[in-house]
Amino acid sequence: MFDWNDVRLFLTVARSGSTRAAAQDLGLNQTTVARRMEVLERCLGLRLFDRTTRGHRLTEQGQALCEAAQPMREAAEALSRRAEVLGRSLQGTIRVSAAEVVFSHLVAPIVAEFRREHPEVRIEYDSSEGFVDLAAGEADLAFRAMVAPDDERLVARKLADVAWAVYCSRAYAATHGMPESIEAVRAHAVVAFTGPVGERPGDLWFMSHADPAQVAGRSNTVSNLTGVLRAGIGVGCLPCFHADAEPMLLRCFPPPPEMTTAIWLLTTPERRKVPRIEAFVRLAALRFRDLRPRLRGEGTPAGES
Repeated sequence: MFDWNDVRLFLTVARSGSTRAAAQDLGLNQTTVARRMEVLERCLGLRLFDRTTRGHRLTEQGQALCEAAQPMREAAEALSRRAEVLGRSLQGTIRVSAAEVVFSHLVAPIVAEFRREHPEVRIEYDSSEGFVDLAAGEADLAFRAMVAPDDERLVARKLADVAWAVYCSRAYAATHGMPESIEAVRAHAVVAFTGPVGERPGDLWFMSHADPAQVAGRSNTVSNLTGVLRAGIGVGCLPCFHADAEPMLLRCFPPPPEMTTAIWLLTTPERRKVPRIEAFVRLAALRFRDLRPRLRGEGTPAGES
């Protein structure tokens, strides 16, 4: 079977009239071009050129083959153009997993910006508080709040540290006061987390300072616990980037470093190479860099302004 590269060389020699000119056009050695023409002739069992001191002239067989090979060149060029277009296009779907408050406060604006630049990309979003299995293909990307990832099958990129603090409502503070330190939490009613959120080291540290008899309620999501705190039931810990935007909530004392976590962006080695996912990861990293002061809890909470 002949090599398509030899056919490409053949067409170039036929057009230019010599192996020397063809070699110059293609940036190859003339000897290499001449040798490949001989290989092609042997492979096809045809004499394609009359070789003279003035160059290469197509034989009748060579002319017939040239006419047959031209559509091959056009098809190859069309294939190359199509591949180039596909390489530039990011068309497709990105399945993103993130906790609800992370998506609504942090990821949604990035998605909106990304879609303005790439409207051909569709985003599918999973708001599970638990961790989806990226390696099993349950999502393409995951924004996860954790101290550090522990799944060696995944590619992880730390986006930012995230401060957590203790909050209560204005109504609760007016009636019961509010704790001014982590030690003072023991004297207050506490709203606790259950499920994956409650297993964070920072939340376990917070609950170690609470009086079990003072637990007034439990919630399995940040959004639900926020609503409970707004109702004035007790005090609880929330991420500052979320709670600081709540005008009805007060930050009781500065964020303890023991409650700090981080947001990581995770994917698989295979999905990381997909152009649309690579582009989204790049934009997310840039925007989270801009968000770092807010994520560290810097600035004045809305409830105190």
